[in-house]
Amino acid sequence: MARKYSTGKPTGQEPAEPEHGTMRDVEQLFGISRRVCEQKVRDGTFQSVVFSEAGSRKSTRLIYLDSVRRYLRRQQATQYP
Repeated sequence: MARKYSTGKPTGQEPAEPEHGTMRDVEQLFGISRRVCEQKVRDGTFQSVVFSEAGSRKSTRLIYLDSVRRYLRRQQATQYP
């Protein structure tokens, strides 16, 4: 199920594109698998942040979606100069 993103400000326009998303969001928005996304985070291609509550074993990693967009633009530029 697709998530709906909102800026919280009713403007009568389409909601702004989100700045961050989970790996699942990256897969849904861009078609990039979780495995590839994990690789790109490890090698620094995709910027991300991990946050968790103090003492908690659970954490959430959010990917900076603009870093994914930049990667795709670079790929397109090298394939179609």
